[in-house]
Amino acid sequence: MKKLLFLAFLALTMMSFSQVQYQKGYLIDTKGNKINCWIKNMDWRNSPEYIEYKLNQNSKPEKGTLQTIKEFGIGRNVKYLNRNVKVYKTDLRINFLDYQREPLFKDKNIFLKLLVSGKANLYRYSQNGSDYFYYQMGDEGTIKPLVYKKYLLKISNGEEVVKENKDYRKEIFKHLRCRHIDADVIQNLTYKMTPLVNYFVQYNKCENTPYTVYKNEDKSKIYLTAFVQYNLTSLDIWNSMSPQLNTKFGQINHFGLGAEFEYNLAFNHNKWSIISGLSYTTFKKQVTHPISSVSGGELTTNLTYRMFEMPLGVRYYMYLNKNSKFFLGTAYNIYFDQGSDLKFTRKDGSVYGPDLNLKSTWVFSIDAGYKFKNKYSINVKFYQTRSILYYTYWRSPLHNIAINLGYTFL
Repeated sequence: MKKLLFLAFLALTMMSFSQVQYQKGYLIDTKGNKINCWIKNMDWRNSPEYIEYKLNQNSKPEKGTLQTIKEFGIGRNVKYLNRNVKVYKTDLRINFLDYQREPLFKDKNIFLKLLVSGKANLYRYSQNGSDYFYYQMGDEGTIKPLVYKKYLLKISNGEEVVKENKDYRKEIFKHLRCRHIDADVIQNLTYKMTPLVNYFVQYNKCENTPYTVYKNEDKSKIYLTAFVQYNLTSLDIWNSMSPQLNTKFGQINHFGLGAEFEYNLAFNHNKWSIISGLSYTTFKKQVTHPISSVSGGELTTNLTYRMFEMPLGVRYYMYLNKNSKFFLGTAYNIYFDQGSDLKFTRKDGSVYGPDLNLKSTWVFSIDAGYKFKNKYSINVKFYQTRSILYYTYWRSPLHNIAINLGYTFL
């Protein structure tokens, strides 16, 4: 209970620092007035329906909506335009496909994210995990959809097959083909942001017109961290048939070494990472207790622990400033035994009872930590209680908290 209360307190404390920073930007209201301001950059996965902004860093937040904002931008790489365009819905999951090849359009005001500007502009609208792309010839041209839709088609034997409406290729071939771009490039163009951005850049270059790419500054990064681990472990073993073998090891403090591999994802301001790695821990512990029924009058329990641990998990960062950030994580930890065992000996050194092999499969964990300058880190990792003996009549609850001190090389 104390651990759970501590974790709840730690999580709440860290969440208080997790506010998304307001960044310098601008907005244009529906009257055409340009206002320099500070915008709360949410790195929107779905296109926003409103934004929060401040007129200066110390003022109260205000709300800008599709009814009040014509355009807004953050820095040099984020720009959204409020436009009335034809929108449609599509679902890429097979169970939710319909039988209509042509999408059902309706006119709607939305915030379009500008991806490429030039003689040909490319926009993206995102909703419910799906991306829809639009193009425009010059800043005054009509913004038109580039259509891609999956649908079902019934064939002669009554079966259904999944078909694809790839009209976006026809639209590009008809209106966005430069003489120096081979037709096969368009024929093989996939309906994804990176290939489409690359094509619009290629087209603007081919037309010898200036262009701008508005791209996310976040990039995927790989980190490799070496760490020293200090474990606070407690362990008791119980045998329901032979109580003389029951042993309370109590608190066992021991060190370990490890390396962590982190793949930092290129979205949401690099706040999410996938974590893996490998660490090694070994220790020995002896406990002697008097037992009158055993020759020599005492029994010694000898524990040898040697384990590799491999975590597979995710981590979420919360930035304090440019150099400091907190993080929370959870992992699925897999164990590989390296010759651990548990044996019992009498006073004269002779073996008493079974010689047991230790085994651990996997447990979940949560951790919280702090990183400075992407180099130095400390985190506390709380493990789910696990067993190390898998024999009939035995119970062996092991509790562990690990404190890791790390240094990042890459």
